[in-house]
Amino acid sequence: MNTYLDGKVIKEMRYIRHVHDREVKKGHVAFVEPNYNRALFAIGYSTGNIDLIKPWITANDRSISDGAYEFEQTLKCEPMIGAAWNEYHQKLISWGETGIYKVWAVDDKGLWHSIVNMNIHDSISMICWGKYDYGYAILSPRGFIRVMSFPNKVEWIKQLPKRATCCDSTLEAHLIVGVEGGEVIVFDEDGNELKNIKIPCPIDPQLEYFDPETHTMQTRELSKPPEIISIQYFAFVPKEHKPLDVPYTADNVPAPPKGPPRPLIIVYSNGKIQFLKNTEDTEPVLYKPDRAYNVKATLAKWSASGKSVVMVWKDDRWNVGQQMRGLFVSNEGGELGVFHFAPSNEIYGISWHATERYLQLAMDNKFQYGRIDYSFEDDELDDSVDDKNLLLVEGYQKHVKKTGVLRKAWGLLTNT
Repeated sequence: MNTYLDGKVIKEMRYIRHVHDREVKKGHVAFVEPNYNRALFAIGYSTGNIDLIKPWITANDRSISDGAYEFEQTLKCEPMIGAAWNEYHQKLISWGETGIYKVWAVDDKGLWHSIVNMNIHDSISMICWGKYDYGYAILSPRGFIRVMSFPNKVEWIKQLPKRATCCDSTLEAHLIVGVEGGEVIVFDEDGNELKNIKIPCPIDPQLEYFDPETHTMQTRELSKPPEIISIQYFAFVPKEHKPLDVPYTADNVPAPPKGPPRPLIIVYSNGKIQFLKNTEDTEPVLYKPDRAYNVKATLAKWSASGKSVVMVWKDDRWNVGQQMRGLFVSNEGGELGVFHFAPSNEIYGISWHATERYLQLAMDNKFQYGRIDYSFEDDELDDSVDDKNLLLVEGYQKHVKKTGVLRKAWGLLTNT
């Protein structure tokens, strides 16, 4: 199956240069999370506080002048290790290792304020929002799962026998949880485990090989199961928002564009990615990285339209030490391109711009805004752009003038 952008078949993707760096004087950038409707990015720091920024993209050189942001606000808070947007209700939830989490909302002046400030007195490894409702799930490294309704009512609590690593919700309001040892557990909306759902962990099979010293055939030991680093169930963000007293349901959500054929991805520490139609899919598509890579995957993220996945991993083969590398994979499991960073760079977070033309990286001492270049099956020249018509795309539903490349952003995110 082909992967399309702007009606063209993608042949290759390359992260070839950065266009803007936002330096950090203390600590490091812990995460970066996009709000597609508002074209905002939440940037969290290891020393505390969250910056909300809306960058300008200039037409001539596709760059951002230092400090040139259309919108910028600092949210005062403790050190946070992660955040997630609820774009249906335009809320941001952030959390720290100590058990503190906050929910932020925007006022009628466009400024953001904390409306929930809680401490569960337990470590937090991840929080994810429900797809349609206003609920959220909190994972603890000790195996506790707390499913909450807004603002802080506990709906149900479970304790797993193993450490929980990541989670996401499905369109059916099921909760998918990745646990230690590469296992996946699925709960329904009432907290009942769906024991009939089994998603196997992809483990390399036993291999026979010839041992030249003994001149006999030997069996290589089974490798340990990889850990799950990310579970993501892709869903488009609606083009309209609901007030808190009007919940989203599968019936009143606007019909989204056609998404990826397999919206559920499970990403493993060995770099393998399973693409599934749903939690009951028995024939998933499996991406396996090249054996030449010594892969220890750390991050992965669906693109804004579900056309591709970007994955970041550490490669220990180099004499200079670990090198961070990145990889683009199509939604059908095909490799689209590999890129690398300087050996000293550590990547803590990654996100996409709504146009899928830019990546945002949370690095050691900076937030980096970089460009993706595409080559297409039917193009002699790679990614030709009429620069004078390249304008900032302000979220999904705003218009962009273009010659051959960019169109209305919502249309850009479909295969039409």
